[in-house]
Amino acid sequence: MAVFAHLNIHAQSLSKNDTLKIDNKNGLEFPVDYSADDSVILDLPNKTVYLFGNAKIHYGEINLDAGFIIVNFENKDIIAKPFYDSIGSPIHLPHFSDGKDQFTADSMKYNFSTKKALVYNTRTVQGEGFVFGEKTYKDAQNNTYVKHARYTTCNDSINPHFYIYAKKFKVIPNKQLVTGPANLLIAGINTPLFIPFGFFPLQKGQKRGIIFPTYGETQDRGFYLRNFGYYLPLGKYFDLSSTADFYFRGSFGIHINSNYAKRYKFRGNFAFDFNHNKFGEAENGISISDDYSIKWNYSMDAKAHPGQFFNASLNYKSPNYNRNNTFQQQTIAQSTIQSTINYRTSFFNNNFNISTGARVTQNLSTEMVDLSFPELNLNVPRITPFANLNIKNQTIKNIGFSYNMDLKNSLLMKQYNLTPTLGFEKNIAGIKLLDSLQSSIVHAIPISASFKLFKYFQLNPFFNYNEFWYFRTKTLSWDTIGDSLTTSIKNEFNRGYMFSSGISLSTQIFGLAQFKKGKIQAIRHVLIPSVSFDISPNFETKTNGFYFTQTDTSGKIEKLSKYTGTGSAIPSGNKRAAVGFNIGNNLEMKWRKNTDTGLVVKKIKIIETFNISGSYNFIADSFNLSNINFNGNSSVFNGKVRVNYSCNVDPYKYTSRRINQYHKLGRIVSAGISMSTNLNPQAQRKKTSSYATEQELNLINSFPQNFIDFNIPWSLQLSYNLSYSHTNPTLAKDLRQSFTFNGDIKLSQFWKIGFASGYDFKTKDIALTKIDFYRDLHCWEFSLGWIPVGFMRSYDFTIRVKSSTLQDLKLTRRNFWFDN
Repeated sequence: MAVFAHLNIHAQSLSKNDTLKIDNKNGLEFPVDYSADDSVILDLPNKTVYLFGNAKIHYGEINLDAGFIIVNFENKDIIAKPFYDSIGSPIHLPHFSDGKDQFTADSMKYNFSTKKALVYNTRTVQGEGFVFGEKTYKDAQNNTYVKHARYTTCNDSINPHFYIYAKKFKVIPNKQLVTGPANLLIAGINTPLFIPFGFFPLQKGQKRGIIFPTYGETQDRGFYLRNFGYYLPLGKYFDLSSTADFYFRGSFGIHINSNYAKRYKFRGNFAFDFNHNKFGEAENGISISDDYSIKWNYSMDAKAHPGQFFNASLNYKSPNYNRNNTFQQQTIAQSTIQSTINYRTSFFNNNFNISTGARVTQNLSTEMVDLSFPELNLNVPRITPFANLNIKNQTIKNIGFSYNMDLKNSLLMKQYNLTPTLGFEKNIAGIKLLDSLQSSIVHAIPISASFKLFKYFQLNPFFNYNEFWYFRTKTLSWDTIGDSLTTSIKNEFNRGYMFSSGISLSTQIFGLAQFKKGKIQAIRHVLIPSVSFDISPNFETKTNGFYFTQTDTSGKIEKLSKYTGTGSAIPSGNKRAAVGFNIGNNLEMKWRKNTDTGLVVKKIKIIETFNISGSYNFIADSFNLSNINFNGNSSVFNGKVRVNYSCNVDPYKYTSRRINQYHKLGRIVSAGISMSTNLNPQAQRKKTSSYATEQELNLINSFPQNFIDFNIPWSLQLSYNLSYSHTNPTLAKDLRQSFTFNGDIKLSQFWKIGFASGYDFKTKDIALTKIDFYRDLHCWEFSLGWIPVGFMRSYDFTIRVKSSTLQDLKLTRRNFWFDN
């Protein structure tokens, strides 16, 4: 026997010693390196090595370290155990790694030749989860068979808050984990969730699996299970989730969602929803509504084809979809939805741009669909043809022009015409849909220049020319026999045009007041006045031929444009020679403040913007002065409260109608003020996490309202809106006033309560009110949402596993009551 410290002996070198000679046929594939901090004992007769204290073994890709290791070169076995301190606690548990696979155990036995192992009380990382086993057997293919096993994704690997327990596990590393009959335990307590067998994918990245439902109750459809389904990754770039909703009163829904993305190439998603809704009860009558929604989004990455841009957004719904299947007030009130497809590219060093696309606007209230296809835009950015000429006059050098062309085709139809027959038939009025096709081309050439005047003024002369190409004209005439207005349409090419010219002048005036004493150090006022003059002729004259007159039986003469209804702008009939003005204001203050580190000067914005604007048309027949507009915004109380305000004043009198006489101070037509604040600025801080990807952090920081932050003791957002409208003094004034608030309070370390409500002062109704309870269970999240009043009265209950990202940030996903 001999004792050595920090000894490294290769198995091949031992073969030179007769007493430790290893048969070449049964020799080891790699040399065995071993060491120990305390001592190494070689038992030569039994071909055994004993390693004490921080013992280490290295064999190929296999590494083993433990408090105590026994190596037997006769049968090629390794036995690893921990050391124990004076009170019997284990020190330096065996840790085994084979390539990327590794585990920790109380004790283990491994054979170099068969590559099999027997491990007791193992703890191993599999995918994003942890496997605990009382007794584990490892075969030559690196598969493990675990007895009395637990599996969890909780990153508290010592005392997990939840786990799935089964008597037997089979683990195929980096592929899958299979169990026999299993049970879910939370906080060590058995739950009713039993499964006859379990299958858990362990691959990194996307993983297939069951999507567990949300439970709750709604007033009109009863108890429900929502979003129960399955998630399936489809290769590197696609995935698919299929979920269903089940309501106890017979309603159901089917939802299919797919996301796709390829780095530097494209990304997008597709969603299809179908809902069969039953409302009411048998004794009062049941109404049935089948609703559907289709959404598709695609965007090409800017790096895929530099200089080109392509995206598509399809959004199509049945007329009653929003009303029956979404519970967000803004969505229910939404009357129009739009789908677009756009492609854009550039030529000649970005000196010529072209874009094309299609657009569909769907009105859910009128069930009308406005289809615009194709849309084409050609654009030449501003060109300064004289900039490089050898001339001294800067005014001429600054003259520039651009060109823009818009082509548009649009078709208006009833929604039901679009679905079965693409709409090429008679619409509801009996007129063929193709007869309502509107086509036009608009050309625009703006010419402008910019230069300094007397050093402090900016002068900008301009000339705008617009030309309209039409492919059909319309004539209206009075049918004296039928006593009605008849319309005749002629398919022919026509052109119209209009032009205007003008000049604008602007400057900045700075006012500064400084104070040597007091807390106010200085006040600065920036006045930004601008004045403009523009002129355009009357294009309603007979010489232009853009308008015609029509006389009814009473002799009333009306002037109409023959291009009305062509889908394009028409030459204006209002001659104009007007002066416009705008007065911009900015007011700031510097404030002295004493702190522990000395005197600090702080800048405070009193008025960020305040504008007054209007115009006066010298050659108008009446009402020469336009309405005067006031608008601005400010931040008060050290920037905590944001204030926006506006006012529109009509300078003319109004008796039974508006008359061409000035009102003394003008009449307020409309006005409004809105204020909002977040009383806890900590809620606006950006979140960081070592567990999160950049995409996950962007989602959290972009939509903080979707999460409950347990790091913040409380948050409160307040919003107040007041609007006034009195366009027609003969009618009643419209005064609207509302107050809304939402926030959350941390009741304890792991409990928070969220709330949202408000009040409409006009209708004297309480706004949508919801109370949410949140429980942070570390690796789990629990929420209970309750809407106590209103036609959306309901509650929902959710408990689910959190991602490691949310565990690190201590965020809980807010379960909105309108989530489906």
